[in-house]
Amino acid sequence: MIRVEEKIVEKVWANGLPTKFPEPRGAIHLILVDMRGYLDHGGTIRDYQQTAYGWFGLSFNQARWAYRWEIAPGRPEPIKGLFEEGSPLPAARLIQERIHFVGFDSERAYREGEIRNIGYYIANWHLFSDDSQAREVFASYPLQPSSS
Repeated sequence: MIRVEEKIVEKVWANGLPTKFPEPRGAIHLILVDMRGYLDHGGTIRDYQQTAYGWFGLSFNQARWAYRWEIAPGRPEPIKGLFEEGSPLPAARLIQERIHFVGFDSERAYREGEIRNIGYYIANWHLFSDDSQAREVFASYPLQPSSS
């Protein structure tokens, strides 16, 4: 999970400087992550939620299954998400300020429409005042799932 976060961060940060994604100023920024190689099966929605929101993105029942990182011997802590305050990744702040959505995809059949049907998108809680605002903005995304 930490490696996935590092790869996402590389989309906004290179050589210690912001890259690719300027300050939004009216634009909507989305990063779509190819998860096919993650854990040999692409991961689960729970993995995606923790990658974005950290432990806080999991329900009470899911939280016990959160991936943890041993920060010191005998001191495991849940891995922090990219949108989570206190994320240790230096570029996490840029993601929080510039990326509206992170989408996760683990395409398998490579058929037309597959990405639309299996993509899972997570809104950045730093850039939206509430869920309805995020849904309204996401409605303009051309690959949004047909059930949205």
